[in-house]
Amino acid sequence: MSTNKPLLILIISTVFLLTAKSQPVNTVCTENVSVNNIRTVLFYQKGNELSMPNIQLDSDEKLVLKFDDLDNEVKDYYYSITHCTRDWKKSDVNTSFYSTGFNDNQIMDYEYSFNTLVPYVNYTLELPNDDMSILKSGNYIIDIYTKDNGNQIKITKRFTVYEPLTKVKVKCTRPLDASMYNSGQELYLEIDENPTYITNPYSQLFVSILQNGDWNNRIDLDKPDFLRDGKVIYNNSEKIVFDAGNEFRYVDLKNEKYNSERIKNTTIINDYYFTMLHDDLDMLFEPYFYSRDINGKYLVKRDTYDNSHVEADYVFVHFTLNYNKQITLGKPYLYGALTNWDCNGNNQMKWNPEIEKYELTIMLKQGYYNYKYVTKLPNDVIKQSIFSGSHYETQNLYNVYIYLTDLSYNYDRLICTSVVNSNKTE
Repeated sequence: MSTNKPLLILIISTVFLLTAKSQPVNTVCTENVSVNNIRTVLFYQKGNELSMPNIQLDSDEKLVLKFDDLDNEVKDYYYSITHCTRDWKKSDVNTSFYSTGFNDNQIMDYEYSFNTLVPYVNYTLELPNDDMSILKSGNYIIDIYTKDNGNQIKITKRFTVYEPLTKVKVKCTRPLDASMYNSGQELYLEIDENPTYITNPYSQLFVSILQNGDWNNRIDLDKPDFLRDGKVIYNNSEKIVFDAGNEFRYVDLKNEKYNSERIKNTTIINDYYFTMLHDDLDMLFEPYFYSRDINGKYLVKRDTYDNSHVEADYVFVHFTLNYNKQITLGKPYLYGALTNWDCNGNNQMKWNPEIEKYELTIMLKQGYYNYKYVTKLPNDVIKQSIFSGSHYETQNLYNVYIYLTDLSYNYDRLICTSVVNSNKTE
């Protein structure tokens, strides 16, 4: 591949940036990365990098937050946590009610990258820690910020803390609705009614169900359908139905010297790795074909290196969607954990009239990535299956969160969580 100025301009202008979003009081707290020097923000339960950031209250479980700063100079990053309601608005309870220690602590654990063309500093934080412990279950956000020119929030991420006060049984079946029979997945929930804590299930219980850990793709249930034999039942066939979607597309970027199945070639341009992928095809009307995926997540990894979090390099990756016409309703985006499950101008696919295809170049850390293409409509609805189709056979993970409104202290407790594989339910 020859070096040319227009191509380099395209690369630099399409660098991956998750735009900032303000979060005023009484609005939903969303996840953000507000500056382009911060990349590869990972948040998970310690020991499982593909897990949701969810831990049990008063246990030895910990959360791990990692991110890179491409400015390659050590900065003073601080963190604080905020308790949220079941619908992710900042709750009214005081900080001392849900945490001990200081709620304004500096991140002290960092390492410089080495053996990489792109230099960066990798930061790591574990929660809870000696400076902060968590006293209550529920929804939380963590803010990462600097104190130059005021508290400049750079990262906001969601996490959850649960207390195991009940159990839930989940079944996943083909929908009863004939229009969704071949393309959807219907869920049935059965919660153990604990008389000690649940006095009125119809007013106290609230359920959120996520598909593949995507908070944009969830169903909220504000009350059960009925009670039976000490069980709280949710079985509304009109409400608890998801588009099944398709298995995620993938790309293996672990080895810059080897062209894996999805890679056309990798070259070095102006001291940056640049990887061209083979075209992705429109799969809307293709039959279902099983391929093992990691449900939209990614893993940081560089082959033959011991510590990928500081030895994995950054690569400009060029995606091409072979779709032979421009979309007139909505806009197409590259989507998944690699774009923070977000749709903004920095991961929007651009139409190239010369080749009549959609293209995008973003910078990714070496590893194994899942992704899909979606369309965001003018009303902000994200159509997840427009380029991939939807098949009831698709293997999906469903994250179930069960909340209980505590009437004594007026806050939402998280009393049960569960992860269910659509192909392995009873």
